[in-house]
Amino acid sequence: MYLRFLKALRKFFCDLYFGCVSSVIVPVFARKYLWSLGGVKREGRAHIGPGCYLNGRNLRLGKNVVFGYGVYIDCSSCVVIGDGVHVSSRVSILSATHQIMNSVYRRDTMQSDSLVTTVHRGCWLGSGCLILPGVTIGEGCVVGAGSVVRSDCEPNGLYAGIPARRIRDLPYE
Repeated sequence: MYLRFLKALRKFFCDLYFGCVSSVIVPVFARKYLWSLGGVKREGRAHIGPGCYLNGRNLRLGKNVVFGYGVYIDCSSCVVIGDGVHVSSRVSILSATHQIMNSVYRRDTMQSDSLVTTVHRGCWLGSGCLILPGVTIGEGCVVGAGSVVRSDCEPNGLYAGIPARRIRDLPYE
């Protein structure tokens, strides 16, 4: 009981902290430092737009990462974002899911699957796309606006649709 209370209290303060950091009042250049103070690991420069919200602290950012307005990242499990990734506005990146249980409630709040979600370097996530838990997006991929990515993406491809499918190959060096 005591442990559950401490866990809930920690989540409350974490949500409060990242909620304040995502405010439009906080200057863009200060957000990346405040995220680092909150436990986010970053290797280099980052541009974090207003309204970006983290649920947890298990986020690792590469160099030259750009987040647009209103990005939501569920860091219940590890989320890794590589170098040079551009995340457009209103993108959601998820990392946890729940077991379907045999009961009236169908979801046990204590059982969750934590899956690592990875976006490799040089990717571009279009506005409003949804990346589901456990997905790996290969290097150099472009995900179209409004797409739902539910399985791994091979490198250097254009993915779009619900669910996202490879539309064509992209040139690479």
